[in-house]
Amino acid sequence: MAWLAQLFRPKVELPDALVRAVEAWRGLPESRDSAAIDEKRFTVLDVETSGLDPRRDRLLSIGAVAVERMRLAPGEAFSVVVRNQWPSTRENVAVHGLTPTQQAAGEIPEEALVRFLEFVGKSPCVAFHADFDRTVLGRALRSELGVRLSNPWIDVARLAPILVPEARLVHGALDDWLAYFRLR
Repeated sequence: MAWLAQLFRPKVELPDALVRAVEAWRGLPESRDSAAIDEKRFTVLDVETSGLDPRRDRLLSIGAVAVERMRLAPGEAFSVVVRNQWPSTRENVAVHGLTPTQQAAGEIPEEALVRFLEFVGKSPCVAFHADFDRTVLGRALRSELGVRLSNPWIDVARLAPILVPEARLVHGALDDWLAYFRLR
């Protein structure tokens, strides 16, 4: 079936250095489910977009930190603003804080996404409402690099109520959880 995937893979023209980086990422071993959780590396991430429709709106930025051995890895952080030709609406800028000038000056999408792949590797991804982030990133990676992010995903919005039932935040928003834990 690999030939079928090749047949439908978008033809993306990338500079040689980016092609080599994507191939190096593809060659990484997949995350092993059998590894002990306290020995895994996780990537906790969040994306900002031009709207709330993950199937239509554009990726504006990615922020991520690494967690190794169940602790934040010092110095292991990733942040990028992705260059966009069309600025976000005023209302949208009020949500994410990325001005049209910052968006226009962002990093070229292909380069930003390759750097993200190099940071995340094949580690499990952790996000609040992970389906949104996975869909946005997946769409951007397919269109810009022709790759599929096969990393496992953990959704904190689903996991937190199970781990902390006393919070009584079964459908709590991220702000609700931050307030519960007194985090700014």
